[in-house]
Amino acid sequence: MQPLTNGKGFDVYMGDDTIVFSGVTLDVTGTVHGSADYVVNFNQWMEYPRKSFGPSPIICSTFTKSHVGNYYYIYDSGSGALEYYDGSDGSSSSPELANGIIATGQGFWTYDFGWITFKQSDKTASTATFVRESN
Repeated sequence: MQPLTNGKGFDVYMGDDTIVFSGVTLDVTGTVHGSADYVVNFNQWMEYPRKSFGPSPIICSTFTKSHVGNYYYIYDSGSGALEYYDGSDGSSSSPELANGIIATGQGFWTYDFGWITFKQSDKTASTATFVRESN
């Protein structure tokens, strides 16, 4: 078992091999990042593991940012592409990202040198699609 570090990306591969995935249950334990705001420093490509921020979807357009673009990318394992949402004009490469809301537990990438503050007010009760390959 390896502890997760807030603000650092973490990949988990659970396939039987590079082709077959029989299915598993992944249990994550620990404290959900509580009621305080959370600052993440980015340098170049940075994956932020949403699992550590909280159990609610978050709204990309409300992040407080410095030297970080108004967009994010999500890897779609179904298409093999990086899907994007651009907050400057509301465009996206996928209908699942059209509202600019990042689903609970969804990892995402951004590019630049700077920081993002995730505030409790960035959370939303709206639903968001977790982008992944469908079964």
